[in-house]
Amino acid sequence: MNYPPLDNSATNLAEPPGEGDLDLTSTRHAEELRAIGQALETQRFISVQVEAQDSGYWVRAEVDNSRNAGESFGAILKRTFRSLVQSDEQPSSETIELRYGAEEIQKLVQNGLAQRHDASATPDPFSLSHILRMAGAYVDGLDQATLIRATLEDRWITIRYKDGNNLRDVVD
Repeated sequence: MNYPPLDNSATNLAEPPGEGDLDLTSTRHAEELRAIGQALETQRFISVQVEAQDSGYWVRAEVDNSRNAGESFGAILKRTFRSLVQSDEQPSSETIELRYGAEEIQKLVQNGLAQRHDASATPDPFSLSHILRMAGAYVDGLDQATLIRATLEDRWITIRYKDGNNLRDVVD
């Protein structure tokens, strides 16, 4: 089963970064990670790893191919029965790798702002964008800290950041 492609402007990791990329040394990790999360939320992920780089973010994610967004109950039963009968089952997940440059991040931030109509609405605390935003906000709130990586797996998030010359990990 092929999953629909991500609808965002990320480039494949195999492509070299573009020349003239903006430098993402910032304290706006919360905003930038939220934008990446919003771009990725259309997929069903088992795990997501976002790594900050000088000229953007690198994303590696494991996509769950066994479920489709909006799949009917009847389709789920049919797929389950078919998997019991067929012996050559397709892999239930695949790994994708994406790279977001600084300009792409800024476009995603702008698109996210344009889509938020009701500022008083309560965000879904379990959405990928909200979890990544909270990881970024944690690092942004630290004095002189720089995000290295945020990994989300099975509702556990691990944040690795650099604080001065020390690498630190936070698991929650």
